[in-house]
Formats: sequence, C-alpha cells, structure tokens
Amino acid sequence: MNKDRILWLDCLRILVCFFVVFSHCAVYILEDIELFSLDWHICNCYTTIGQCVNFVFFMISAVFFLDPDREISIDKLYSKYIKKLAIVFLFWYPLNNIFFLWYGSKLFPPNIFASGNIFVIAKNFFLLHPLHLWFLPTMIGFYIAVPFLRCITQNEKILSYYILISILAILAKRTNINVIVALASYIAMPCLPPVLGYYLMKCKKIRAKTEFALYALGIIGYLSMILQTVYFSCKEGKTHMVYFVDFKLVLAIAIFCFFKCRVAKINFSPRAQSIILFLSSHSLGIYLLQTPLRCLVHRYLLPLDSFNPIFSVPVVAIITFSISLAVTVLLKKIPWFNKYFI
Repeated sequence: MNKDRILWLDCLRILVCFFVVFSHCAVYILEDIELFSLDWHICNCYTTIGQCVNFVFFMISAVFFLDPDREISIDKLYSKYIKKLAIVFLFWYPLNNIFFLWYGSKLFPPNIFASGNIFVIAKNFFLLHPLHLWFLPTMIGFYIAVPFLRCITQNEKILSYYILISILAILAKRTNINVIVALASYIAMPCLPPVLGYYLMKCKKIRAKTEFALYALGIIGYLSMILQTVYFSCKEGKTHMVYFVDFKLVLAIAIFCFFKCRVAKINFSPRAQSIILFLSSHSLGIYLLQTPLRCLVHRYLLPLDSFNPIFSVPVVAIITFSISLAVTVLLKKIPWFNKYFI
C-alpha cells in the first residue's frame, strides 16, 4: 500500500458512498407512503442520513487539493481532473435519461415524443434534472475554484478569518439582511465545506471537549433536518423535504471529525487495508450505477415496499451497493472504458 495513503479517508469515502445508496432507497418510496405513518417516519430518518454526503465528499477532496504542500497546477486540474469528470458526466447523463425513459420515470412528460419536433424532444430529453449525477458538474466547479481556495489555505490567518466570517454569515443569514444573505450564499456556503475539511485535517489534535461538542452539533443537525421535513410536510399536506444547509454542514463536520479522531487510530490488518482500498477505488462507479440498478432491484428483484422499510431499505441498499460494485469491477476490466468513463 502507498505509505502516503490516508486510510481513514478511504473508509469515509466508502461510508458516504453507501449513504448515497441508502438514502436514495429510502427517498424512492417516501412520497408513496402514508403521511406521518410509522413507515413514513422511518424513511424520513433514513433519507436524512444522506443529506450531508456532498459536503463530506468536498471535505475529502479538499484534503488533497487545498494542501499548499501538494503541487497542483491549473494545467493538471483541467487536463486530468476536470476533463475526466466532464467526460464521465457527458457519457452517463444521456445513458441515465435513456434508462429512465424506458423505465417510465415521472421526470419525463408523457407526451415527450408527441410534438414530432426534434428540437422540442431534444430539449425535453437533455435539459432534465440529472438526478444523482448533479454532483459531477458541482465537483467540476470545485476543481475550477481550487486555485482561488488555495490562496486561502496557504495563509493561516486568512484561513481562520475566512472560516470565522463564513460561520458568522451563515448563522446570521436568517436575519434576511441583503448583505449577509449574499455573503452567506455566494462566499460562505459554496467554499466553506472544503475549506473546513482542509482545516480539520491540518489540526494536529482536536481537544476531547471540542470533539464531543462537534458530535453533539452533528446529532442536533440530523434531528433538526428530520423535524424540518415533518414540519414542512405538515404545512404542505404532503411529503415535502427541506433541509437547511447549516444543519447539513454540522452533520458533515461531525462525521469527518469522528473518522479523523477515531477511525484513524484503528490499526487495520493488511487484508482489511486491501479491502478498503478496493472498495474506495470503485466508489465512483458505484455512485454512477446505483440509481438505475436500484430501480431494477426494486422492480424485478426485491420491491422496497414489499415489507417493513426499517428492514427493506437497508437490505435493498446492500444489494444495490453490491451489484453496483460487481458491475463496476467488470467495467473497469475494459481498458479504454476504465480510463475515460468510470
């Protein structure tokens, strides 16, 4: 194994990848369950687990991309990282749309081909929400911003100043003061998660009181998001999921902190290390494949609503994760496919 490899980050990447599959399984049936029934509350709790994963992914990436000691040129960012994700997105986005058109997704208007106008059909087909693939162009945006963010992380005073101002702006955003809302929306929230990831990574030691305070805030954030969905669903009279980004962020920080402070201390055996690295190296493929494969599992193998969701959601998530991993392993055996598309 590469001695520079940070194994707990690989463990974290695997966990949040599974959280994506897990929460997507829960949200898939949440809207079809009787509002405020026991099953609905269970799926609400399950769905909320995955709401912080995008922030955690940013924090993981920041450890490598925002470290001033690592040489990452703009040319390398575009020729290697941005190019790869752009190709992956442009390849998988139309494939996903073709799949969901065949599957019968509600995303497509029932009369998508009725107009006979190829431009209208193309617009309906290519301008749909990319579902789970939305994270890829977002990640490309992060890569584009890396040179600017490195200007923050290379100076400790500027780094501390940015974090302080951003946190204060987010906390004060509820005042609806235009300047504060703009600061929180356009300066703080887009960049704070990766900057915090780098900051937490560079902290040599997090005090026990600080650590457990972060865990407490994470739990509060998680419970608050659950209650948010209950409140807004009650208000709308139907399932309505709304999550404040600050609650997502504190949950992401708590999870990241736990892995840094606790999982990092685990002495994994060589076999365990191999398994962790294997799963981590296939996480992108799992992420790309999990949504259509979950739909197939639900329709042809094990419907999510076939028994109590407290059990069906984890079981279907594990099956979907395993099948996605197996398909990814097979696709990675195709040299040109492995290089460009997965």
